[in-house]
Amino acid sequence: MSELPLPFSIHSIEDWQAQLQSELLEKSHLLKYVNDIEELEFSITDLDGPQIPLNFNSPTNWKNLLKVSANEEKKTNQLLLDALMQGAEAVIIEHASRQTDWKILLNDIQTAYIDCMIIFNDDDSMQHFKNNASEDAQKHCKVLYQYGEEQNYFSSFKINQVGANCATELGSLILHIHRVLELQSSSESHIHGYTFFLELGLGAEYLVEIAKFTAIRKLIEQLSIIHQMKIEIKLIATTGFCNKSLHDPYTNLLRQTTESMSGVIGATDYLCVQPYDALSTNGTSEFAQRMALNIGNLLQFEAKLDQTKTLLFGSYVIGKLTQELIEKSWEMLCDLDEENTDSIEQLKSRIVHTRSIRLAKFKDKKLLLTGINCFENEFEIPPNSWGNLPTEIGLPFLIFEKTMQDA
Repeated sequence: MSELPLPFSIHSIEDWQAQLQSELLEKSHLLKYVNDIEELEFSITDLDGPQIPLNFNSPTNWKNLLKVSANEEKKTNQLLLDALMQGAEAVIIEHASRQTDWKILLNDIQTAYIDCMIIFNDDDSMQHFKNNASEDAQKHCKVLYQYGEEQNYFSSFKINQVGANCATELGSLILHIHRVLELQSSSESHIHGYTFFLELGLGAEYLVEIAKFTAIRKLIEQLSIIHQMKIEIKLIATTGFCNKSLHDPYTNLLRQTTESMSGVIGATDYLCVQPYDALSTNGTSEFAQRMALNIGNLLQFEAKLDQTKTLLFGSYVIGKLTQELIEKSWEMLCDLDEENTDSIEQLKSRIVHTRSIRLAKFKDKKLLLTGINCFENEFEIPPNSWGNLPTEIGLPFLIFEKTMQDA
């Protein structure tokens, strides 16, 4: 067999490019990637253009993450126990307060064997945890500060959910980190370095979302050089609600799966698939919660994506998208960090612009979402509707189905 000639010959890149031009004829515009929402444009055959080489090629050791609230401790505790039996490997607890009953909330939760992270927004809630949680919980739970000079948890999820594109999401995130690092540079702790937990939202632009997770690692490397600090990061990829449907629930499983794959292929450390109905008036259903965990289980145990080396290692398109996102988000950082610049208003202006493009495309059906603005579900389902939505910088979460509900 080894002596048989190969059934094909090796062609030059120039031959490949010429063949593409020939076969596409009047559709040669397809050789250029153009995305007006993401504000990205480049030729997919111009291989000599600048790009970031993808030099990581190892299995992505990510964990299925469950995000819960510290409110209603007994109910949350049961949710945690059920989820840990159904495949959750890590948890993040939000909304910790001075009233949280940690003994009830963490009852029978083996914090020594799972990644249990708790987000604190003030000193009082942090001190309450130290005074009331068990010794075992205090020893093993990871403390995530979302405030002050010790901040080690940063999230761009809400910025993602109000309609920002990937470059704006990255720019706002690194701006926040940069400003915290400026405060921390005066302390001695930076000598030993930092571990930051960064949460990014997952959108529908499959390849761009992969590149976003590659880009944030490069951007943090650059910040560590500027601030002369050793920075390690743990990435959290979280699915959102923009393209989810309460009237056609099964389409959500497909969208959540492709979004999750973007995070996993982009080498996230934690994958948080949120139940699609979490923001509905009925609240999270048992079905939606179970399916959210099952998506991570399927990607691990069926698709084996936790054992597969980086799937797009060496990809020109991902490298090019990464380069574009780095340049745009770094430019945004420089613009917003200028003295006397109202960064919040500028950030809001950028998001409003992108948000208006998204809504216009949806209204004109240039953005088609099965079950929402085309091929609507004809089967009977329990009645449900979107509730009051969270806001960020004065903008409500962008959920396309709710815009139709409110029309």
